[in-house]
Amino acid sequence: MKADYGIGAPAIAPVKPRADWTPIEWALTVVLAVFGFFATSSSAGVAIAQGLLLLLAIPLWPSIRRLAPWKSPPMGCGLLLLAYIAVHSLGFNGWTRVTWHSINRYQELFFAPLMFALFQLLPDRRVFYRALLTGALVLALLHWAGLWLPRLAGFLESRRISAGFAFAVLAFMLLMQARTHAQPWRLRALAAFFAITVLFGVNGRTGYLVLLLLVAAAGWLHSPKRWRWAACVVMPIVVLGIAWSSGAVQNRLHETLIGAQTDEPDMTTSTGIRKHMLQIAGQLVHAHPMLGVGFGNYGEAHREAVKSLYADDAAAYARLPHTWAFTDNPHNEYLMELLGGGIPALLLFLAWLGLTLREALRADTMHRALLAGVCLAFAFGCLFNSLLMDFGEGHLYMGLMAWLLACMAQGRTKARPQIRPHSA
Repeated sequence: MKADYGIGAPAIAPVKPRADWTPIEWALTVVLAVFGFFATSSSAGVAIAQGLLLLLAIPLWPSIRRLAPWKSPPMGCGLLLLAYIAVHSLGFNGWTRVTWHSINRYQELFFAPLMFALFQLLPDRRVFYRALLTGALVLALLHWAGLWLPRLAGFLESRRISAGFAFAVLAFMLLMQARTHAQPWRLRALAAFFAITVLFGVNGRTGYLVLLLLVAAAGWLHSPKRWRWAACVVMPIVVLGIAWSSGAVQNRLHETLIGAQTDEPDMTTSTGIRKHMLQIAGQLVHAHPMLGVGFGNYGEAHREAVKSLYADDAAAYARLPHTWAFTDNPHNEYLMELLGGGIPALLLFLAWLGLTLREALRADTMHRALLAGVCLAFAFGCLFNSLLMDFGEGHLYMGLMAWLLACMAQGRTKARPQIRPHSA
């Protein structure tokens, strides 16, 4: 008999009966459910949930302190990276608005350990995951509706990167969890719906690439040892064959191939724009390798580098798209860490990812697959976008990482931590 732990939720310790929930447990459950519902679609909704979590953390502080989430290697390393960003920004810009903005853009590094502790205090963590899937399902349905509603499509266009990333990650998680679910067809059907939405309903290359990576990972995990390498190659090819019937995929692939074949960046295409940004970032890395230019100063450094590059061609400089010529983001998290804080920031970021993968390798089979898959997807996506600095993808990854690590921690102790009042 296969275990049924809810809608795709991994195995956890026994759930506390709802009749025994305290008011603060109800409040914590509702707020984390709100966070999950909006994690794939609304930064404003997530911000409201985070504010409420900070308020709940005040009466729950004795329990949070007892759990000491900062002792978890990934959480501790994340806090160390945040501290470095704060000190580095203060050193470069002093106590200014720019400094606060630079630190705030990495707020996930603070909220991750807080949520890691709060998830361990939840009477039923399945509620968060169900809310997350519900929010993602609503967003996916909106993307399909956007194919016939131009105004809605225009609204969703700005969310295509975070949506594609979220759908690909959740499709992978559902596919993995179906292996031990009492009704696996339900999870596989939802996983297929999210994957098809990535290919046919979202016009974003990040989602396509992350989906292919996770399809390869799923092929490896679902195959006998002697067929794993073949599955890693064949399954993404099959998905590519299906994707070829998608007009969105064909257009993006054609644009990418055309842009990659030209020596000079074509600033009328997104591929040319990315090549241009990489060219500028390469110059800045060469000029500021050790400590970078400052997390709040990248935009100014980028603008100066662009002016220098086009110093002898005023006409070409005037034709540059304003949004990309004056960006404050290299659209690559590794470059952002290196250019923002230098080699120390990049090493801390890599250590943060590496320690999360190490935690995955120490987990049971199910949690190992889930946490490693989510972490690899995030690390891979960071090659094409600044996923940690950009709120949408960073919020989702932070929430899933904290939730999975909390499930793993409770699985090791076989008991649910109790909430202790201030008098404890």
